[in-house]
Amino acid sequence: DIEDAIISYKNALKLYGYFPNNAEIAKTFTRMGNAFGSMGDLDEAMKSYQNAHEKNLQVSGPKDLEAARSLHNIGVVYRHMNELDSAMEAYQEALDILKRELGPEDLELANTMNNIAGVHRRRREYDDAIRVYKDVLRIRREKLGDYHPRIDLTLIAIGYCLRRSGRKKEAKKFYDEAMK
Repeated sequence: DIEDAIISYKNALKLYGYFPNNAEIAKTFTRMGNAFGSMGDLDEAMKSYQNAHEKNLQVSGPKDLEAARSLHNIGVVYRHMNELDSAMEAYQEALDILKRELGPEDLELANTMNNIAGVHRRRREYDDAIRVYKDVLRIRREKLGDYHPRIDLTLIAIGYCLRRSGRKKEAKKFYDEAMK
């Protein structure tokens, strides 16, 4: 049960209080954020992810992968709260760290880029979304091959943006490719 898990996480955090520089504290806050998010409690999810980020900064510094991951999670919550500017800012900061730490062709980077494209799509900035989705598609194809479900989802997202921007013939090509 999710509520029981949250109680366990809170108890663990009390114990971790004796070890303030323990990286497990950030992981526990992240797990709590995931639990609150799955319950639809975005405010508590955000608090948990922000606490995770603060602890990641304290333990590992602002350029660490864990800091990027907590920023990504914060961006997800902002997007669900429809705070798209804040979501974009968190995603972009995470992306900068991921590029520096993992290089420009990593799947984790592609996932953050995909969420950036999603923000563009929600803002109806279809050309920007398409540009980013195409970069995501390139990375995912390179890493996952042509027949992974994420390839199809990315093709459909590109098709959607093309269709919404009035380029229906071009959109059909992407939809057709996703259906192969």
